[in-house]
Amino acid sequence: MTFKRGCLFLFFIFIFFTGTAAAVEEITQEHIKSFSLEAPEGLSLSGVELYNLDPNSNTSIVLNNYGEIYTLQINSTKNWGFWWNFDVSLTTPNGSIEHKTLKSGTLTALNYDVHIQYYWQALNSSVETSYFDIDLYTGILPLEATLQDYNPTKTTPLQFSQVSATSTSYYDLICYAVTPEEFEKQLNNDPLAPLTELTGDFFSWSWSMILSFVEKIPGVGPYLASVLEIAAITIDSIIFYFDLLFIEYPETTFLTIESFILGSAFCRRGNFWTKINRVCNAHVKIIELFINLVEAGVNMMSKIISAVADAINALKPI
Repeated sequence: MTFKRGCLFLFFIFIFFTGTAAAVEEITQEHIKSFSLEAPEGLSLSGVELYNLDPNSNTSIVLNNYGEIYTLQINSTKNWGFWWNFDVSLTTPNGSIEHKTLKSGTLTALNYDVHIQYYWQALNSSVETSYFDIDLYTGILPLEATLQDYNPTKTTPLQFSQVSATSTSYYDLICYAVTPEEFEKQLNNDPLAPLTELTGDFFSWSWSMILSFVEKIPGVGPYLASVLEIAAITIDSIIFYFDLLFIEYPETTFLTIESFILGSAFCRRGNFWTKINRVCNAHVKIIELFINLVEAGVNMMSKIISAVADAINALKPI
């Protein structure tokens, strides 16, 4: 077995036996009118999203900031079939009440969603968003409410030990539980944190749109879509493990590789300088291996993109 193949074997063994503890955990519930959640051990609740709330409904959300209680009340009304009104109020721990009123006219919205401390995007969840709803974004410290979908809230985020809610409407829930390190990134408004958490999810979401187009190609569409789907699963896995090993847990990856290199070098016979030379050569080969893997991934993605582009060009009229 060559050194490169041996490293690949150890790499996959490491992945197989190492737990993939996520830095962000999604807690979901569907078709409910109330819930009460406590943060899992070692995590805190960072964001709450309620989906598919009916118009003319009232919703109360209680946010427990480790003993400090914030109560968010949202009352919605819909008039003339298209005109939405939202009354948003927040009762703070000292008893003061903040209030916001929002209005919007839209013909397509059938229900509305509430995003509290919007930060993580639910791209790969069981809840699907659409153009047939209206989105209400809220921040807590201080109260901020808006219907815009870009850079929606700029308030200071809070972490919660418990969250509960009741509503007169059925809704679907996504609650985000995060590690202290991930919450620190959110607190510092780290623009890379949502990206690193959701690289694989975003890739899958983009592929769903590409596949839906390719399937419409006459004759070969379904077969080409199947091939691309297999390639997408492969690349999705590569991106996931690259994110896991080199962005979330680089120290663990580095120490594991170093332990294999040092163990292999010093368990074999030879004088001290021979062992040092083995260590240096192993590092060079590891770097070359990673470069080859990156090149292979980039080449695979570029070939897939070229194949899709060629298919699109083939459909253009001459």
